[in-house]
Amino acid sequence: MAKDGEIARLHGNSGSVKRIVKKQNMIEWLDGFINSTGDYMPHKSEIHLPVGSIACLYAHYNSYCATRDVVDTVSYETLRRAFQHVQEYVKIPKTKQFTKCDECVRLDNIVKQAKTKLEKKVAMKNKAAHTEWQTQERKAYYRHRFLAVSQPEEYACIIIDGMDQNKTNVPRFSRRLPKKCDNQEQLGCTILGALVHGDEPVMHYMPNDFKKDCNLTIQVLLNCIRNLMKNRRGKPWPKTLFIQLDGAGDNKNKHLLSLVAHLVKIQLFTAVRNDITYTHI
Repeated sequence: MAKDGEIARLHGNSGSVKRIVKKQNMIEWLDGFINSTGDYMPHKSEIHLPVGSIACLYAHYNSYCATRDVVDTVSYETLRRAFQHVQEYVKIPKTKQFTKCDECVRLDNIVKQAKTKLEKKVAMKNKAAHTEWQTQERKAYYRHRFLAVSQPEEYACIIIDGMDQNKTNVPRFSRRLPKKCDNQEQLGCTILGALVHGDEPVMHYMPNDFKKDCNLTIQVLLNCIRNLMKNRRGKPWPKTLFIQLDGAGDNKNKHLLSLVAHLVKIQLFTAVRNDITYTHI
């Protein structure tokens, strides 16, 4: 302790431990954000984040800290340097290779059109809140997936999603079309995949002549249940079924809800939960 009238000298590194803790907490948040919100590319070892820039990522970090009353946060430059260490496999693409939800597009446009710093800050905060909601939806799906794999006698989980139609036309060329094929049309095809967690996946491949509506989704779902019954013959049958679908119109209709209600009525399942949210297989 300093005596009366003397100035107490503090060691130059006295705040280093505090800075290290802040940085470690930020790195843990960044890892969790990448794992929970990143889009895992099916054709290359990359994870794409649904943010437009490092500044937007920093806004997500500040929003996360604000909701948990964390006042002592790291600087923008500290987060930028931390992100550089994972840029080899984590990308912030300028253009999205997956389709984006309408709300994401609307919020991104508001961020781009903001004229003042305050408007941009509010817009980025709203985008961060939307991404947080999306993260919670994914975490709920991950819980359902874990239950289906760890307790197959109690739960089953099916996720259904379609592939980007621009990549399913045949014949398929790795680069641009050959010159001799300029005036030729490719055969348009639709691929609809389903993952039955704890069981074998189901893939439906059909020409675009078939109408893509709720009948297709219902057919794929019934095929998944049929395969599940065949593969679990003689084993305990799950009581609860989780169905994960995206927000397309063919997944939000009375016909699909009628099928779900019928599955419970005939006592095939005790409960069926149909989640309409953000999906990527």
